[in-house]
Amino acid sequence: MGHGGITVVSRATCLSRQTLYMGMTDLDVPPTTDGRIRRPGAGRKPLRERDPELDTTLDALIDRDVRGDWESPLLWTGKSTGQVALALTRGGHPVRATTVGVMLKEAGYSLGISRSGPPCR
Repeated sequence: MGHGGITVVSRATCLSRQTLYMGMTDLDVPPTTDGRIRRPGAGRKPLRERDPELDTTLDALIDRDVRGDWESPLLWTGKSTGQVALALTRGGHPVRATTVGVMLKEAGYSLGISRSGPPCR
């Protein structure tokens, strides 16, 4: 587009000029043959890698409110995933409720109880 072309495209697409320049640089790199879309090391790091204390903090927060028989494989908590996520975020570990749900499920907790009291059998 010649002189001023980046500015015109930036205004038309609402993308920053820096983003457009980075995209143009990426076009100069030949595509990989291993099926990757991003460069090695690109993308977000896993949450547990970015915040190694998250699991410990979650355990400490849930341990105060765990229900169920320790002998039984079914453990559950009276706190919702939203409440736990809010408490973790306020404690300096920003996390979403869906992530808390995944972490609790991986830890062996039963999810989906929306009222107080033990789960129905």
